[in-house]
Amino acid sequence: MNRAPSLIKPSRGWLWLALAGAAGIALAAACGGPDSPHGAPAAPPSVEPAGPCTEGATKTCGKTIGEHSGVLSCFQGESTCTGGKWGPCEGGTIANYYTGHSGFYPMALSDAGSCNDICDPSCMNWDELPDGGMTPPPGGGAFAGANPELLPGGFTNKGVKDCNHPPGYEGCTGPGDCQFDHYCDKTTCCGPDMNCGMCKPYGMGEYDKTSVLPNYTLAVPCTKIIACNRGGAVAPAGAKVTVLNGNSKQMQENLGLCAAGEGTIAGQVYTPTPLNPGECQCIPGGGKLLKGTQSMVINFADYAPPLFAETLCEDNWSVSAETLGLPDCESCRYSYQKISFDVTAYVFHDKSMVSDSTQKLFAPAKAGLRAFVQEAASEGLNAALRFTGDDPAAGCNYSACDATACGTPKVGPARLTAAAAPGDAQEEKLITLIDATVAQGVGRPYRAIVEGTTSWASAYSKANLGGTEAVIWILAASLYGCETDIALIAKFAADALKNDGIKTHIIALQNPLASDGPVQADLDKIAAAGGTTAARYLSTSDAATAQAFVLKSLQDIRTELGIPKPCSFKLDSAPFLVGEMMAVRHNGVNLVKVADATACNAGGWYFDNNECPTAVILCPNTCSGIRTVGGNVEIIANCPYYPRTLTFYYTAECPPGTQVQWGYMSWDTACPGDSNVTFSVKTAFVVEDLPTATLVKLGTAKLGAEDCLMSGPAPCPADLYTALGKEPQANAKYLQLDMYIVPTKDKLQTATINEWEITYSCPPAE
Repeated sequence: MNRAPSLIKPSRGWLWLALAGAAGIALAAACGGPDSPHGAPAAPPSVEPAGPCTEGATKTCGKTIGEHSGVLSCFQGESTCTGGKWGPCEGGTIANYYTGHSGFYPMALSDAGSCNDICDPSCMNWDELPDGGMTPPPGGGAFAGANPELLPGGFTNKGVKDCNHPPGYEGCTGPGDCQFDHYCDKTTCCGPDMNCGMCKPYGMGEYDKTSVLPNYTLAVPCTKIIACNRGGAVAPAGAKVTVLNGNSKQMQENLGLCAAGEGTIAGQVYTPTPLNPGECQCIPGGGKLLKGTQSMVINFADYAPPLFAETLCEDNWSVSAETLGLPDCESCRYSYQKISFDVTAYVFHDKSMVSDSTQKLFAPAKAGLRAFVQEAASEGLNAALRFTGDDPAAGCNYSACDATACGTPKVGPARLTAAAAPGDAQEEKLITLIDATVAQGVGRPYRAIVEGTTSWASAYSKANLGGTEAVIWILAASLYGCETDIALIAKFAADALKNDGIKTHIIALQNPLASDGPVQADLDKIAAAGGTTAARYLSTSDAATAQAFVLKSLQDIRTELGIPKPCSFKLDSAPFLVGEMMAVRHNGVNLVKVADATACNAGGWYFDNNECPTAVILCPNTCSGIRTVGGNVEIIANCPYYPRTLTFYYTAECPPGTQVQWGYMSWDTACPGDSNVTFSVKTAFVVEDLPTATLVKLGTAKLGAEDCLMSGPAPCPADLYTALGKEPQANAKYLQLDMYIVPTKDKLQTATINEWEITYSCPPAE
């Protein structure tokens, strides 16, 4: 029969994997290659084929891995001829021979965990290839760093259940079994018996959507106290958090229960503001109460009112990071924000002012645009400009209606600076074009204008990795020329908004000619499709008013585009930030963190509040420099990586008259910096004995020695049979694999396990 592996893929918490295997029957080649006669095993070659060869030719190759109690294992691969020489032996499989039988039984194993071409029913193999590799997540919950059944100092946590921890592997059934701002994931099954119920940390914004009341919880604190609301209703401000000293009675008897018990109060603080569902907040003054081994509880009447109604009280408890024996603060979640300082505006100015009334508005409209370009507040705007007509590309007129022509700017995009022209080269170019352009009856091809400018902006956005892009049209408020289907024209603006975030702004100058008809409603439709609600429409033909109208419209658009960019940025995960792990970067270069605004002489950034930060603030000189050069500012809460143990269980199944014999293990890892992974195993004849069995180390993967392959070189692959002390432990049915993953010293990187493989055989039982 075919083996059907049961694979449970990991998420934020650590998962267990239990796999049982069986074999199918098929024919395959021996270790020595396809020419070995059936019934007479040939000695497998131990070296790669050598000598001259034909380019691109392939040849079977192999090497002996080892022999255990009559079972010979070897590696079968393929060598390719390159440059007239045979290359390395690669990409192969494992074959086993039971030399105690008459004849031999070779087998080939697939890369996906199932067996193919098997002649020997004693062959079993797991080839574990998780999608994208297996990397432990940063941060993690309290349960990832300590055994929640027995807290340091002998404190028994009677309320916690988690299928990932012995003894018992009893799964959680609800949030009251978890505490520490964790929830019970009943879909995750683990342990050797595949019990279900794993305690996992809530993520940012997560809460119990089945709850109709607030639900106060406390994260595991290190230097600050973090209160969260994991219920489905707003939690009132003023909830009391009571911090109790270590060795208090409630640590031994009542943690996780709705009875506060006895204890010495170290202090009390209150939640400062209401908490929406899924929100957390840092409590000012809480950090001063954290000293050593402590517990804490929120919203308990036993420690004096007020008391607010909530979903349940069993998960209101928490303990300090020191109590759990954690190396660092666990009240951390990963956060990333990117703020673009690149804002591009493509200004398209209509010069088709053919009537006396509209020609009278053209000069003031240009004056308003000129004044806008010259304003110091426009510093940082990446501006491009063209007018209707055939310059710089022919076809943007009444008769041609070429979208590509209308989409080609006369002055290409470049950043405006605080300097005045000619010190600001882009300002000089824009003013020169504005001053030289006169009104002409070239027509206004609306479809080509909308399609061309939005297409150009979308392409520019893609080529320059995003930022904020917009098109601004200064138009005579009459609609004629080429295509006049408003629904079709508006679709171009809608597509640019939907696909690339390009907004369309329309500044419309009034045209009193009755023959042109009312067009404000049509222009509003185009603007709305482009994400700006409506056109800015001039309702008078007064020239002085027109200049002020265009300038004010452009100023308002500039504000909407975020020019000038702010120097302060609200943190979307402020309560969880670990200060020393924060990074603020400009164009990939880290900015220096300073204590506060008074330390900004050399530039950098600082928190608005060092105990309970809610914002990152750039020093004035740093912010000014970034506004000038543009680019991106990244705010990264580098939730640190911690050492983690990833555990898997394997159950070996052998037919009657045979016995299990564990063979070899290989692995493929990526270990940046000084990170590493240690692989260890232990076995037991009954699953209940696994928790007390002794782990034996197989090897450690590290930079420069990240892979231990079945093809070698020695001492790889890892010899399970020998490491387990040979018989009898190498014949036990159940095997536990532990992968102990250690991050880099700076906690910013950790190892990834790309693949591992385990084999065993079923020779006759003696």
